[in-house]
Amino acid sequence: MENLGEYCISLIKDISDSPYADLLQEDIVQPLFIGSSKERDGERFTELIDDIQKEERINIFTTLHQCFPDNAHFCSHLARYYAMEAKNLNKAIEFADRAIKLSETPDPLLHHIKGMCIYYIITNKIEEVKRAIKNKMEPTDVEVYDITENLLTQAEREFS
Repeated sequence: MENLGEYCISLIKDISDSPYADLLQEDIVQPLFIGSSKERDGERFTELIDDIQKEERINIFTTLHQCFPDNAHFCSHLARYYAMEAKNLNKAIEFADRAIKLSETPDPLLHHIKGMCIYYIITNKIEEVKRAIKNKMEPTDVEVYDITENLLTQAEREFS
């Protein structure tokens, strides 16, 4: 018997193969798997995604992106997954950038997601510096510069 994650992947693939894929992606897939921040009520992902086993969620977001490669929001939620759940920040930035490029018009939400990915990188680097200081090690000038100049400038660009 298939589990919820497998059912969801089958549904996504069936809809993407449908002659009505564009309509169904907007009316069914997007609300089920992405929702809106208002609908998620402060949660990271939709209730359906939360009900899927953690190790299977990557397959859902990857399938969404593969089946609907031109959908910037599916791509950006793959970036969110990589940043928030998998803690793979390089992949998160890669998909956040890809989502921004996919968007036909400037979309502040996509830039916000990239900015949040950069925020996670900054907080990780700050934690590394704090650990180094706690262990009586001096952070290098490169580490400090990377945080204060490089990453903060990138984040400011995305949030403005």
